[in-house]
Amino acid sequence: MPPLPAQFAGAAGNVPSRLGMLIIYALGLVASIASLISACREPSCPRAALVGTMLTAHYLKRELEVFFVHRYSGKIDLATSCAISLSYGLATVGIMHYSARERALGRVAIAGAVLFGVGAAGNAWHHWLLAALRSGNRTAYAVPRGALFGLVACPHYLMELVAWLGIAMASSSLFAYLNFASMSAYLMGRAISTRDWYRRKFGDEYPAARKALVPYVF
Repeated sequence: MPPLPAQFAGAAGNVPSRLGMLIIYALGLVASIASLISACREPSCPRAALVGTMLTAHYLKRELEVFFVHRYSGKIDLATSCAISLSYGLATVGIMHYSARERALGRVAIAGAVLFGVGAAGNAWHHWLLAALRSGNRTAYAVPRGALFGLVACPHYLMELVAWLGIAMASSSLFAYLNFASMSAYLMGRAISTRDWYRRKFGDEYPAARKALVPYVF
């Protein structure tokens, strides 16, 4: 996979990258599970149960990928990992809190669940393709190929945003849509940084026309 962003890893890192990434998603997972359990105790609120299931699936998937899919090197700053973990946990609590106010499920919520499934599956697939670049004894980075990597530098970020949009649609709350907007801005920046890194690393070998995040657009 591409190198961790500068705000994650670097000379100042003090914990192994895998441990740091596990910490990053930990509070989101804990908050999701706790919120899902609470929602399931109130059968009159199916929307909260649906959103809680989606959030739990997202963070559980993330933790499993850290364990079994991603390949890491270097170290991460522990304080940074904890701060990001706290932000994910708080965002999860906020999404669940406002989702609980919308009790009925409608077509938008169902469409959001479907969109989430597509985004989560696409994200996992592209993560697997990235990990395969460094499988076996291969440690050097290579230009990612296959699936949407032929069009953008970070299709895994694009698919993650599709999943977050699905969560926002299922939640049907302003808070969830603001969370999606925040994630979009964050991952847009990371996608640009990743594409620039590929261009510096591989030069003419990396397609100059390849976009950062959205095929043919951005």
